[in-house]
Amino acid sequence: MAVAFNLAKLNGRVVERFGTRAAFAEASGISPGKLYPRLQGTVPFDTAEVAHIIRPELLDIPPEEIPEYFFNTEFEK
Repeated sequence: MAVAFNLAKLNGRVVERFGTRAAFAEASGISPGKLYPRLQGTVPFDTAEVAHIIRPELLDIPPEEIPEYFFNTEFEK
C-alpha cells in the first residue's frame, strides 16, 4: 500500500514565495515537467531535490520542518 502525502503546505509555500509554480520552477532550475508531478504528489521528491529547494534563496524551509512540508500524512476532512 502506498502512502499518500499532503503537500498543501509545500504548495502554499511555493505560492507564498514565488506566486506561481512556473516562477518557482524557473527560480529552482527544475523543469516544470519534472517539478509539477512532485508538487502534485504523484512522483516523490528525492533527497537531493529536497535539499536543493529548501535553501534560503528558494523556499527557506528549516531542516527541522522538512517533515511538515514533505511527509505530512494528515488530510483535512
